Amino acid sequence: MNYGFIGCGNMAGAILQGCLKANIITPQDVRVCDNSEARLDYVTKTYGVGACASIADIVDFAQVILIGVKPKDVKDVCAAIQQAARVDKGKGEHVVVSMAADVPIDRLEEYLDANTPIMRVMSNLNAAIGRAVTAYAINAALAKLYPAGELLRRFDFLEAIGQAHELDESEFNIFTALAGCAPAYTYMYIDALARAAVLHGMKKETALKIAAASVEGSAEQLLATSQGDAPAHPWEMIDRVCSPGGMTIKGVQSLQKNRFEYAVAEAVNACLK
Repeated sequence: MNYGFIGCGNMAGAILQGCLKANIITPQDVRVCDNSEARLDYVTKTYGVGACASIADIVDFAQVILIGVKPKDVKDVCAAIQQAARVDKGKGEHVVVSMAADVPIDRLEEYLDANTPIMRVMSNLNAAIGRAVTAYAINAALAKLYPAGELLRRFDFLEAIGQAHELDESEFNIFTALAGCAPAYTYMYIDALARAAVLHGMKKETALKIAAASVEGSAEQLLATSQGDAPAHPWEMIDRVCSPGGMTIKGVQSLQKNRFEYAVAEAVNACLK
């Protein structure tokens, strides 16, 4: 199966990198086109994939077409896909995968055709190392082609780049505010820990390694300590770390006094607004 990327910015590039690292596709399976010649040159040289001069060339090459442009450009891209697909009818069905934020499936069907198999995905930059969390939703045309049990096997790139969760589109904005933006918040937290260590005399590079490893291990421990199908409650894990009268509980109280949890919730609220 061949893949064509229309627009290959940070998110599309991360998905491409993750798929290549997972060996579910080869560079020969991929073509990209992008309005930025510099970006196109970077992607083709970095990953060894082919370049296309136009959307029509992408449609001619690929069975799976991934749209990675800004939301304002999606309508024009879809029109170009439709035009090329009409010329290219003999080559079989194309599946269109949109990574554009805030462009729901019903609008994509309006831009394309209700009979076009469409998948909408939202992921994060951790796709580059196979540790993303990805939400996806599909339209009726794609559901007819691939029943639920077959979909992830057919589109195995979803799980090759990390976890994949089928969500109702009504939850996509919440997912974006949580999983899409959370890496930035997490980096801020790691940097704040490291800077505090620097304040007390530790080298920044050492502090960053320690802080990042602590966050990674804590997340893995939370997910590993399951209660049925759900991970352990975070406060249960916090209680395990906090010894009576110890230094951790004093730090936790300081975070609560300074409204740490409220600040995080407000960041999510701001994103949703």
